[in-house]
Amino acid sequence: MGPLDIFEQRKSVRAFLQGPPQREDVMKMVDAARLAPTGKNAQNWHIAYTEKTALIHQAAECILMKSRAIQGSLEEGNEKESLKKIEPYSIFFREAPALVFFYYGPYRITGLEALKLAGRPEEAATLKNSGPGIQGAAAAMENFLLCAARLGYGTCWMTAPLFAAKELEELVGLGLDGFHLMALTPLGRPRGIINTRPLRKPREEMFTAIS
Repeated sequence: MGPLDIFEQRKSVRAFLQGPPQREDVMKMVDAARLAPTGKNAQNWHIAYTEKTALIHQAAECILMKSRAIQGSLEEGNEKESLKKIEPYSIFFREAPALVFFYYGPYRITGLEALKLAGRPEEAATLKNSGPGIQGAAAAMENFLLCAARLGYGTCWMTAPLFAAKELEELVGLGLDGFHLMALTPLGRPRGIINTRPLRKPREEMFTAIS
C-alpha cells in the first residue's frame, strides 16, 4: 500500500447497505481515534455510537423540526432558502445502520487569559478562533474515518446538522459536563457506486515553502 492509498480510500458515502457494523471493527476505529494527537495530550473528546433505528430517526426528525422552526422565523430570502436546500444533506444518515456523534470537551487554551489580561483582545479572539480545544477532537474523528475506510466502511463528515446541536445533545443525553457536539457521521457498508471525490485545489494554492 502506498503512502496515500488510505487517504484515497476515504470518500464521503451517503448510501448504505443494511446490517450493523461489526462491533470489533467499530472498536478498531475507536482505537484509531485514540491514537490521534491532542494539545497537552488532553484527549478531550468523546464518541457516542448508536445502531438504534429509532434514535437515528429521532435525530433526523430533530434536525428537520429545528430547520422548519428557524425557517418559520425568517423572512423570504437567501438564508431561508439555503436552510431549506440543505435539509436533505442534513438527514440522509437516517437510512444508515449506525450513527456516530463526535464531541469535544473542555480545554484550557495556552495564553488566552494572558492575552486578555494584557489588553490584547483582538489577539485573544484570533487565538480562540483557531480552536485549539477542537483540533484534537477533529484529529480523532479523521483517524476514525480513515480506519473505517480501511475496513471497508463508508462514512461522511457531517457538520450541516449542527444548527440543531442543542436538540441533538439533549436527544443523545451524553451527560458529560462541558462536552459539545462537533460533528457526526453515518457508518455502514457503502451501497452502490461511491461518488467521485470532488476536485481538490492544486498544491500551489495549499502550500507555501518559506526559504
